[in-house]
Amino acid sequence: MTLIKSLIVLGIVALCQADYTAKQEKTIDDIAEQCGMDMDLNLNDDFVEMFKSTGNVPDEDDTQAFITCFLNKIGAMDDDGNIVSDKFIDFESDGHDLEAVKEVVEKCANVEGDSINEKGYNFYRCFWDEKKYDI
Repeated sequence: MTLIKSLIVLGIVALCQADYTAKQEKTIDDIAEQCGMDMDLNLNDDFVEMFKSTGNVPDEDDTQAFITCFLNKIGAMDDDGNIVSDKFIDFESDGHDLEAVKEVVEKCANVEGDSINEKGYNFYRCFWDEKKYDI
């Protein structure tokens, strides 16, 4: 469990080093902290950075739940696990090419999964695998 928490924090930290706007950075950090508290996870800076910059996070239950929590809190996933494309595009396009963001989200918005958490994780993985612009 500690390894999972450490890896989650590494992912989030990686995202922090990315070229997000100051507003996005604050939102990501605040939501990561909220989700960590809600889920009783001890997130470290390394996980948070990895989450933000590389998308290279483990496919584990805690990670999937964390990603779903994050997507829910930015309004990008509804209670049924459906991706709310416009909300994710609004968040991600701040400081990035709107058309490039739309292209990736349109490819990834209808991912499947056996659970809501798996759908959230699969969207997150698809986003990182398909994005063609730098973060």
